[in-house]
Amino acid sequence: AAKQLGLPKSSVSRAISRLEDELGAKLLRRSTRSVGLTEAGTAFYERASCALVELSEASSDVRGAADAVIDAWVAIDDGD
Repeated sequence: AAKQLGLPKSSVSRAISRLEDELGAKLLRRSTRSVGLTEAGTAFYERASCALVELSEASSDVRGAADAVIDAWVAIDDGD
């Protein structure tokens, strides 16, 4: 994850630890050889990823509406 984000591993680890503290649940199962999601981590990931998709779609809708308003203003302005 750190490599994909272009961040140091320590920064990502601290951010995950803070999130786990805030949620009061362990999201990752860590061992010396691997890292995996806990049951709580899987549930959180599924809910959060759905929420992020919704936010992305909402942003696109707003941008589309704003573009339509700008297009309308330009059309009105060109009519003068």
